[in-house]
Amino acid sequence: MASPINLYSSSSCSDCRKLKSQLDLLGVLYQERNVEEDPSALAFLLEKTGGKKITPVLEISGRILIDPSPLALSMELGIEAKKKSRSPEGTAP
Repeated sequence: MASPINLYSSSSCSDCRKLKSQLDLLGVLYQERNVEEDPSALAFLLEKTGGKKITPVLEISGRILIDPSPLALSMELGIEAKKKSRSPEGTAP
C-alpha cells in the first residue's frame, strides 16, 4: 500500500486548485486538509513552514513540499512530467 499523500490547502488559494487539478490529472490519490477549517491541519502546516501560513503544502511519505512545481511533484512521485507538445500545423497530435 502506498503511503498517504496529504494536501494542506485553503479555500481561496489558486495554487491549491492548480495542484489539485494536477494530482487529479495524474490519478494520484490524496487527502485534502483545509487549514481554514481544520485546526490540527493548520498547526501541522505552521510547524512545517516555520510559522508561515503557506499553501499548498504536500506531505508525501513524511517529506514536505511547499508549493511544488509540476517538475518537483513529478520527481517526488516518480512520474515522468508530461510536456505540452505542439504538433505541426495540419497534423493530429
